[in-house]
Amino acid sequence: MDSRPEKLGKYLIVDKLGQGGMGEVFKAYDPGLERFVAIKTLHSHVANKKGLDWLRREAAAVARLRHPNIVQVFDFDFDGSQYYMVMEFVEGPTLHQKLEELGIPQNDNPIKEKREDLIRLPPPPMFDRVELHRILDDRFSDAELRTL
Repeated sequence: MDSRPEKLGKYLIVDKLGQGGMGEVFKAYDPGLERFVAIKTLHSHVANKKGLDWLRREAAAVARLRHPNIVQVFDFDFDGSQYYMVMEFVEGPTLHQKLEELGIPQNDNPIKEKREDLIRLPPPPMFDRVELHRILDDRFSDAELRTL
């Protein structure tokens, strides 16, 4: 049984792209601008004040970034039952699919190794170690990479 919502705010949910420990990512359609977007939501077990603050900070931080390899954040909203972040949708394979296509076994994943190296470094001034770990985990999860 598909548990995805039909709509979040003005966005029409088209498909579920993936999920992780914190939430789910959906492909949706923005009828006002006639484009597809990616929407990140929180699982109900983390949709407390701390989880919502984390999602809001992530949305605000990413919205300030401008780089061709970083998806744009378009919106952060509440539809009466759920907070969500709306991001640029980029068509393409997930990291898992791309590594498989290249014949790179998951246990030899160079990106995962680099992520672990980065976590051991002192964090940049704007992040604490836990936040950096969360960002890197999110950036390298299948759900997020489908939108990168």
